[in-house]
Amino acid sequence: MAILDRVCEIHKIDPGLPLKDLSPEKLAILLHGLDGEAVTFQYTTTAGRERTYEARFEGLVPFWSAATEKARPIGYGAMWNSI
Repeated sequence: MAILDRVCEIHKIDPGLPLKDLSPEKLAILLHGLDGEAVTFQYTTTAGRERTYEARFEGLVPFWSAATEKARPIGYGAMWNSI
């Protein structure tokens, strides 16, 4: 994820470091984002072209929440909501 790499670079976060070893400030950046701050980053398209893009980094918690919402099996909503 190019934006995450760029956030780590800007905020001097070692992406190889376990989350438990990060300072509270750096952990908060990764989990909850940059409070609306835009990040400029480069990425390579599937066609192999380099692009520069600017987007807000909202954190890993919203990303994981959205990903798990899409992956929820139909009919198990009450069980998933109680976790």
